[in-house]
Amino acid sequence: MFHALYERQGAAGVDGLPGGAQWRQAVGAQPESHRHLAVHEDHLVKVSERDLPAVRAAASLLPAMTFTGTAPELRDRVGQLEEMGVSEIAYQPAGPDIPGELERFMAAVA
Repeated sequence: MFHALYERQGAAGVDGLPGGAQWRQAVGAQPESHRHLAVHEDHLVKVSERDLPAVRAAASLLPAMTFTGTAPELRDRVGQLEEMGVSEIAYQPAGPDIPGELERFMAAVA
């Protein structure tokens, strides 16, 4: 969420998040020519060392901003989405074990 808000809204977008100003300062410390790469370092693979303090600070926002939770929580959320008329979910697995991520997601929501 830091990456997306930073690209769409700049400093104002991330500074309002817990850890956002700290994250933006860490990104801003990178040379301008490498800043875009720094913003997206390890994106959808792992949490970078630069991102980790901000992710920890904003951890309470993760359930509301992402599809994250225990298997029962995810099943409940899928049920709520279904009740609202949602008929499909676009899921983008991340990390070094894509097949495993897909299997765990399917087992969680099925």
